[in-house]
Amino acid sequence: MHQEVIFCSDEVSRGLLAVLYFNCVKYSERKFYILPLCTYKVLIFYISVLIQTLFLLLAILVYYEDFLLFIYFSELRHTKEMFLRYMLYRNST
Repeated sequence: MHQEVIFCSDEVSRGLLAVLYFNCVKYSERKFYILPLCTYKVLIFYISVLIQTLFLLLAILVYYEDFLLFIYFSELRHTKEMFLRYMLYRNST
């Protein structure tokens, strides 16, 4: 199997992971291209996605009870009304 390393352009490094994959990793019958981490911009993109994921998990942990109640109430018909009633009751006590 023949391997060659190609490098990404700046446009690709600014894209999403799927765009990055399809633009940088190319497969044909005779050649197989492997993509290393292209530039520092790709690393910055990966780090920013990781930080956003950590903030989302932190928010879910902090508001865990409200998050579960929102999921519970979202399965009922009068979601908005019941959830607002609960929040008003909770804030008044």
